[in-house]
Amino acid sequence: MNLLKYVYDELAEINCCFTHQEFSRKYLGQSGDYYCCLNLTGDFPSADAMLNLWEELIKEREKYVRLLSQSQCAQEQEIFGGWIAIYKRLADEVFSSLENHGSA
Repeated sequence: MNLLKYVYDELAEINCCFTHQEFSRKYLGQSGDYYCCLNLTGDFPSADAMLNLWEELIKEREKYVRLLSQSQCAQEQEIFGGWIAIYKRLADEVFSSLENHGSA
């Protein structure tokens, strides 16, 4: 659960209008109240939700890689580069969690 909170907090820092519902739907592929329910119950996310999270982080990273390659603005390139690094780090951490959970 700590990893999920960490990922949510990192994504919320990038997007100031980011909500628990958006995270549940877009990143976890679940109902809008899924993340809130996990927080309330202390349950761990399902493997499907974690796989969805990993896939969405990869998609977002790829989106910013494309935008970076098209950008002519140095400031924009710096921002996109930072986001690419964040999405890669988060995706790697989620993937590592999936690997460790799968081998348990």
